[in-house]
Amino acid sequence: MSSSAVPGASAAADRPGPNASPVGGPTGVLSGMSSGVSSGGSGEGPPSVEYAARVNASLVCPICQDAFVDPVISKVCHHSFCRQLSAACAVSAVVKPGTARCFASPHTFLSGASCCGVIPLVPCVAHTSVLVVNIDIHPNLVLKALADELPVHCPHRKLGCVYIATRDTISAHADSCVFRPVHCPNQILGCAFEVPARAIPTHMEACVYEMLKPFVVRTTERIAALEDTVASLQKQLARAISVAEAAAKAAASTASATAATSPSKRAAVMQDLKFAATAMLAADVDEQEEAITPAQPSFPFGHAISCRRTISDNTTGVTALAYVPATNSLFSGAYDGSVKMFDAESGRLQRNVERAHDLNVWALAVENNIVYSASSDGKIKVWDMAEAPDPMDFENTQEAVGGSSNASMRAGLVKVLPDHETKVYSLQVNGSRLYSAASDGKIKIWSTEALTCETTIQAHSHGINSIVFVDTDPTQMVSVSHDRTVKLWDLTTATCVHTFSDIGSEALDVTTGGGMIFASTFDASILAFDRRVDPASRVRTLRGHNWEVWQVKYIDGLLFSGSHDHTIKRWDLSMWSNDLTLKGHKGFVHAFRFCNDGLISAGADKTIRIWK
Repeated sequence: MSSSAVPGASAAADRPGPNASPVGGPTGVLSGMSSGVSSGGSGEGPPSVEYAARVNASLVCPICQDAFVDPVISKVCHHSFCRQLSAACAVSAVVKPGTARCFASPHTFLSGASCCGVIPLVPCVAHTSVLVVNIDIHPNLVLKALADELPVHCPHRKLGCVYIATRDTISAHADSCVFRPVHCPNQILGCAFEVPARAIPTHMEACVYEMLKPFVVRTTERIAALEDTVASLQKQLARAISVAEAAAKAAASTASATAATSPSKRAAVMQDLKFAATAMLAADVDEQEEAITPAQPSFPFGHAISCRRTISDNTTGVTALAYVPATNSLFSGAYDGSVKMFDAESGRLQRNVERAHDLNVWALAVENNIVYSASSDGKIKVWDMAEAPDPMDFENTQEAVGGSSNASMRAGLVKVLPDHETKVYSLQVNGSRLYSAASDGKIKIWSTEALTCETTIQAHSHGINSIVFVDTDPTQMVSVSHDRTVKLWDLTTATCVHTFSDIGSEALDVTTGGGMIFASTFDASILAFDRRVDPASRVRTLRGHNWEVWQVKYIDGLLFSGSHDHTIKRWDLSMWSNDLTLKGHKGFVHAFRFCNDGLISAGADKTIRIWK
């Protein structure tokens, strides 16, 4: 691009300047001035970057001789230079009339009290004995756009990264680069090891602190319990002393009052005092023993979680679950297309539709006795469980679209929504809206009253595996896809507000909590994204499963994950580590739901397990 095509860049093209080698050569390291002020007002200059190709001379600041960073243009003489320089008197503005050159155009001399004959000079605020250039500057958006598109190397190139991106996007890559230096997750325990991010799994296998972590955690818990016990004992001791002092005073008062009475009456009084003191001390001892006895932590905490019930009514693998806390009802969908309803407390089968769908059921959602089921047959079916008899088992349930046959009404079928033409993998319902996601990359928004599709979003380029509401804001939703992206959506406008791209593998499930987004992937990883920062970015990768992670759910600062390796793992997010593994399934774990006081899981082994 010629210099004449870039507004305000003519001065930069006049001469390469003293730092010409980085510009004239094939590559170069150009850094912004540390004393400048960035466009965001942070007070820091831009980080050093290494350009991957020759920088056009028209994109070089004539003052700092670096590629333009947030360039501005003078409205009077049309010179352009980096915004940082406009706020630095010592760099850009101190002049002596008649002896210095124009700071932006070296071939033009300052004369009298003006620059280039048109720019006025005024006394410097910091140095009243000198004059400074007083110019009216404005952002040069064209130059900024061109400079931001310059290709640069990843800042971790020396560590082995060969990634190249535009200057304005390289920071996003750098934050998640597998070559970026990171501290061992056990730094809080004392490990000072720092390695490229991709080497962390290897380091963790040999990290001494990782091996000691279970001991440290248990010791910390025991110390905390002992501290609680000591505090309780101190409280009980203070009470005992108070009781003893009160008893002593009462005894002295009684002794004085009964001094003149007969010996038999004095003995009776003393016996009553003894019984009263014994009872008071016994009460203190009982309270003390109760305080010393440690209470078992409730779900999801503690290490005593185990499978308390196994439901084996399904004849094929279970692929979907839904739970209703108010009635303690559990719904399941399976490979054979069946939908079943259980009492979660007793495990008793209450409803059963053997042929709810022609193919396997991938998703269930429940609200106000209405059950929504989605399948590989591309259909969403709406069931009214209040209309269904007990037990509900019809071998030839008929479908109804806009109406229903007698058989379908007996089975509780309200309507079939056939708008999806491909497999429907995920459902979410919230009040008057039902959201569905399918293998064609589309999200459909339905009215739960009219049972009609209101909006269709082409959300991803490949199949969507899961959608979930943001825990703190039901007007936002997160979707994960086979196209290796995680997207955050504003449901009020049906628009994507942020995309987490290039996550390394197909994303299978997603959950939110604690200001974070957690996505599980086909490569056996769990990715953590912090949406509290701007821009939201990936902050951690959890590894521990041997095969793909099909399910992930957040609760109370903990994360539960279910995998193709047949295990369920709990992750302590304060330590970013796996602190509990639940084993029991004989096939891959494909569905998760939290119940009132536990976890419900289901998998390819045809069972539903309740953990408490």
